[in-house]
Amino acid sequence: MSTTEQTRSLLPTLPGHYYVDPALFEAEQTKIFARDWFCVARASDLAAAGSFQTFDVAGENLIIVRDADLHIRAFFNVCRHRGSRICNEAEGRVSRTFQCPYHVWSYGLDGHLVGAPNMAMMPDLDVAERALLAVHSREWLGYVWVCLAHDEPDFESSVMQQVTDRFGDPETIDGYGLVQKAYAFRHDAEIAFASAIIAASPKRADFDAHRRDALAGAKTNALLSANIATHLSHP
Repeated sequence: MSTTEQTRSLLPTLPGHYYVDPALFEAEQTKIFARDWFCVARASDLAAAGSFQTFDVAGENLIIVRDADLHIRAFFNVCRHRGSRICNEAEGRVSRTFQCPYHVWSYGLDGHLVGAPNMAMMPDLDVAERALLAVHSREWLGYVWVCLAHDEPDFESSVMQQVTDRFGDPETIDGYGLVQKAYAFRHDAEIAFASAIIAASPKRADFDAHRRDALAGAKTNALLSANIATHLSHP
């Protein structure tokens, strides 16, 4: 059997310029990532009310947060007053509100405007109209998915169906315990790194510094599992 016959079923690699052309990158952002569902986070990282993470998707920065009813919500990270970025941290937890650092407009975990300087003196201010702009969001199989499109593709017939076609029914996939394994990996990594650093660095300051670095590395490795889910929505 010739080499050609052996590799006939393989798809050819794209020419090199497809990987570095800014115009193609922009086209991918607007025609794929801004229109389709996109996997951004593990739901277990947003377990408690007020837990949030920020992500860049298709050129837009988003706030992903667990609200008071423990539902996942997603918003554009833009204040409705003067367009300032509200949250500059990559992740964290707030008690009840996000506050813009520019003019201290405050928004609840559901995105509603709940406070602003001299708000009582602005009776014509439409609080509902000034809520954060929401992004479509779903929580499924332990992951958080978002879609920037105004009319989002049907999640069931797109993402869920593609997952089912490729890997089997969701119940079977859920039985793999990917979420639990990812959490266990991070937990074990933290213990292992901490134990090693304690043995090598008796000073508390050294331990704390190394622990932060260790946790960052553990989180990066654990998040690699999210890449699998990210690509499920893009055959």
